[in-house]
Amino acid sequence: MLKILPIMMNFDMQKIWYTYIFNTQKMARRSNLKMFLVPLALALIAIWFKFSFFNHDFFVVPYLMFVSVILVSASYGGSKSAFYATIITFGFTLYLLFFGSSLLEEHFKIAAFQAVVFLINGFLISILVRHIQVIQRKLLSSKEKYRGMVEQTDEGFFMLDREGVILYSSPSVSKFLGFQEKELKGKALTALLHQQEVDNFTLSLMKLVAHKGSFKNKQHQFIAADGNQVWAELSVANLLQESNIEALVLHFNNVTERVVKEKQQEDFIHMATHELKSPVTVLKGYLQLLIHKMSIDKSLYFDFLQMLYKMDGQLNKLLGLITDMLESTHIKAGELNYHFALFNLTNCVRDCVEGIKTANPQHQFKCELIDDETILIEGDKDRIGQVIINFLTNAIKYSPDKFEVQISMEKQANEVKVSVKDFGIGIPKEKQQAVFDRFYRVDTLPKNTFMGLGLGLYIAAEIILKHHGKIGVESDEGQGSEFWFSLPLLG
Repeated sequence: MLKILPIMMNFDMQKIWYTYIFNTQKMARRSNLKMFLVPLALALIAIWFKFSFFNHDFFVVPYLMFVSVILVSASYGGSKSAFYATIITFGFTLYLLFFGSSLLEEHFKIAAFQAVVFLINGFLISILVRHIQVIQRKLLSSKEKYRGMVEQTDEGFFMLDREGVILYSSPSVSKFLGFQEKELKGKALTALLHQQEVDNFTLSLMKLVAHKGSFKNKQHQFIAADGNQVWAELSVANLLQESNIEALVLHFNNVTERVVKEKQQEDFIHMATHELKSPVTVLKGYLQLLIHKMSIDKSLYFDFLQMLYKMDGQLNKLLGLITDMLESTHIKAGELNYHFALFNLTNCVRDCVEGIKTANPQHQFKCELIDDETILIEGDKDRIGQVIINFLTNAIKYSPDKFEVQISMEKQANEVKVSVKDFGIGIPKEKQQAVFDRFYRVDTLPKNTFMGLGLGLYIAAEIILKHHGKIGVESDEGQGSEFWFSLPLLG
């Protein structure tokens, strides 16, 4: 692919003479009348020039000027104008031979033979021009084909000089980086790189310029026009010694999505290790303490009971993490089980709130529910309850200094909306669309402050989607968040 780009670009860079002389695109816009009038005007100029400066018997027909008329006409209108010019100049030739001269009979025969030769040459020039036009159209068609391949591909291309200055960039590069092509041309490629990448790339480029060859699939970090980071794999070929190219050709493959996913996986492994290790460590500590105390004093029943409760809480946390991981895998494989039945959504919300309230007595839960027996949903009650509990636990987790959580229900036409609002840290606007992605965690949060695997909201979104509902969030950073979902009502 690196070879295609310079070949395609070379049609523009080479000064092929007939690209300028026989411009088929301009010719196509010229009328037949103009293609006839231009040769006629040129022929008349040649006749005037002949009578003004070379009105001699030995210079009866200005063949050289007539050939020039044919060539200039061909450059203006192609083979059609060349044909018209041949006919017109041959007509003037006959006029000059019969009416514009007093040649002897033996000289007239020679002049007539020259006129026939001129006519044949004129037709040959017209045919030659026609062939040149056909070849040019094929070249232009091939150029457009390769240009289309380059410009429509999701991969990008640069052409650089030996200093690393951009000579050309494909449209896909502009799409990836957010710069216009005219902004990139003439700019050093290092100006687009992340600061920590500049030295490494410059060194690689210097080695490449010094020794003809290439380097492939080196990953570099770019800074887009909007300030976002774009990761790309670069392959660069040194074609500076190619006389018709004289450039470094750089293949740009955007791998940002892959790098982000790899980072999410690394973060997930780190978080999973930490999250799974913490309750296990706590459980081990409680067990060791229990064994130690029981060996000293067997009457400490109440203390043992409290420790068992704490152990049970840690086990539940561990079980929840493992369940989230398993369900995330099942969702990915399309194997998450559902048991659909008719149930009252108000009762489901109320049961979830009561369960969370018992475990979090320090929080105040304000409910505005719809006490209406008609709020019936056909779905999996346990799964919908799982979504509500996720919203409630997140509201508690992400508002550590606020103890009020608002739960509301609203009937809207043929659907019902459930909202859970907290007054905690909130979510930046630009991060809100991603909170329902798998393994996603808001990266503006202090590291290790709010632990989790980034699976809860992803699972919640999949559950609501399976129930043909909608899910969303409204938030202002520092002002809290309101998570909501809506489900279609029965009937």
